[in-house]
Amino acid sequence: MEVLQYQVIEAGNGFCIAAFDESIGGFVRLSKEDYRRFEDASDALFSGTWTLA
Repeated sequence: MEVLQYQVIEAGNGFCIAAFDESIGGFVRLSKEDYRRFEDASDALFSGTWTLA
């Protein structure tokens, strides 16, 4: 069973929600949304208010 590790990462001009992909050894973007602040992305991650891209 694969366990996904979600994390807020920098993306372009802000932040997004991503998951670690073992096959590439890095994070892959999951969220459709871009967030201007780390805190906004983190809040969306923990509250579940983000959309899968």
